[in-house]
Amino acid sequence: MILLKRLLMVFLILISAFMGINVRALENINLHSPNYIVYDMSDEKIVLQNNVDVVTPMASLTKIMTTIVAIENSPDLDKKVIYSKSMRSDIDFDASLSGLIENQEYTVRDLLYATMLPSGADATNALA
Repeated sequence: MILLKRLLMVFLILISAFMGINVRALENINLHSPNYIVYDMSDEKIVLQNNVDVVTPMASLTKIMTTIVAIENSPDLDKKVIYSKSMRSDIDFDASLSGLIENQEYTVRDLLYATMLPSGADATNALA
């Protein structure tokens, strides 16, 4: 469990490291998202933005928070969970999945990896 927490923290630190991009590097930036905002915390100003008023789903953040809550509240990462049809019922058709199989037994540890590595919405629902 401690190893998973450390891996998650390293993941979050790496994400944070990319947020500290030199502003000059943004001059010729090629983003793949139609919605973004880059804020310079030193100068307290917006450096770059596009479609900032568009409301978008926060799927990845939800997956990260679900992972943290699951790690903090699961004393036994080897506890078995049977993936059921109801766990998949509210997943959007275009969501990223890890490929869990209905009625298959998985450990909480398996579901944590399936949530974070392929960003599987199916594994996230099973954890929740």
